[in-house]
Amino acid sequence: MERHDRMAHAQSMDPGDESLLMGRIAAKDDEAFATIVSHHMTSIYRFAYSITGDAAMAEDMTQETCIRLWKNAGQWKPEGRVRSWLLRIAHNLCMDGLRAAKPALPLEKLEASLASNEPDLGAAMQESQISRIVKQALFELPERQRIALMLVHYSGCSQGEAAEIMGASVDAIESLLARGKLGLRNLLSGMKEDLLEG
Repeated sequence: MERHDRMAHAQSMDPGDESLLMGRIAAKDDEAFATIVSHHMTSIYRFAYSITGDAAMAEDMTQETCIRLWKNAGQWKPEGRVRSWLLRIAHNLCMDGLRAAKPALPLEKLEASLASNEPDLGAAMQESQISRIVKQALFELPERQRIALMLVHYSGCSQGEAAEIMGASVDAIESLLARGKLGLRNLLSGMKEDLLEG
C-alpha cells in the first residue's frame, strides 16, 4: 500500500517537488531517490528499449541511468526537467552501448520497441499488419531521425526537450523530424500494397 501511495504521489509530482527531491538525492536521501526512480523508471526503460531493441541491454541502461542519478544528482540544473536530464543520460548510455555492440541489432528485435506502454515488453501485444509495417519503416530510418521521432511523437517530449536529450539544436531537431517524416512517407508509399492487404 505504501508503494502504491508513493506511485500516486509520483504521478502528480510538479517541478517544484522534483527540484526538492533532487536536492535531497544530492544529499544521499534514499526515499527521495526511490520516489524519483518510481516516477521515471518506466519511461527510461521504454526509451532505452526503443533504441537498443534488447530487453537485457535496456534493463542495464536503465539501471545505469539510476546509478548516475544517485551519483550525479547535484549536477542537475533546476531550470531543466528531471525527465529530460534522465533521458539524456539514457540516450548517451544506449548510444555508447550500441557502438560497443556492433553489428547493429536485427530489425525484428527493434520492431517490438513501441508495442506496449508497459515496462515488461516481453509480453507481446497483438499488432495489426499496418502497425507492424509502420514500425518496420520507422526502424529503417537513419538512427538520429528515428530517435527524434520517437522522442517527440512516442515519448511526448517537446522539440526543446528532444534537442537537450540528443545534444542538438532545436533547428536540428526540426530538420530531423521533417526528414524523418518524409522518409517514413517514402518508405510507406513503397509498401502501399502491403498496407492495403493489412
